[in-house]
Amino acid sequence: AAFLATAIIGSQLSVRAQRRAREAEDRNLEMERIHSLGRTLLAHDTLHATGEAAAVQIVAALDASGAALYNAQIQHTHTTGAIPDVGDRLRSAYKSGIPWTGGSPRICVYPLVSGEHCIGALAIQSDDLSETAVRLTLSLISVALERAAATEKAVEAGAISRNQELRRAMVDAFAHNLKTPLTSIKACASALLRRSTG
Repeated sequence: AAFLATAIIGSQLSVRAQRRAREAEDRNLEMERIHSLGRTLLAHDTLHATGEAAAVQIVAALDASGAALYNAQIQHTHTTGAIPDVGDRLRSAYKSGIPWTGGSPRICVYPLVSGEHCIGALAIQSDDLSETAVRLTLSLISVALERAAATEKAVEAGAISRNQELRRAMVDAFAHNLKTPLTSIKACASALLRRSTG
C-alpha cells in the first residue's frame, strides 16, 4: 500500500511538473512573439504604417487567425487574416471602452487606451492567447500608435517651421530686389534734378 501510494503521488507530481514546464515554455514562446511584435511596431513612424504592421504582426507573430485594428486618430480599420467584418464592434468598443467577446471562432475586441483617453480598438481572432499576452499586446500597440502620432506631429511642425522660414526668405529677397531698383531710380532722379537746377 505504501509503495502504491508513493507511486501514485510520484506520478501525479511528475504530471504536474510536466504541465508546469509546458506552460512555462508556452509563456516563454508567447513573450518572444510579443517582443518581436514590439520591435516591428517601433520600426514604423506613421499612424497608417503602424496600424497596418500591428494587424499583420498579430497574425504572423502571435499565431492568430485574424486581426483588425481601428485607429480612431485617422478613422481607419486595418484588417488581416480570416477575421469577419467587425467594424461596428471595433467602433463600439472604442466609444464605450468596454471589451467584447463572442462569435465562432472566438473573437475578442478590446479598446486601446493611452493615458486617460481611448485611441482605437483591437479585435483578435484566436483561442491561444493568454490574458497577460493580450494586455501586453494592447499596451505595445497603444504606445506604438502614440509614438507614431507624436512623430507625425513633429514632422508636420518641422514642415510648418521650414515653410515659414522659406516665406520669410522669399519676402526678404523680394524686398531686397524691390529696394535695389528703387535706390537706383532715386539716385538717377536726384542726379537729374541736380543737373536741371545746376
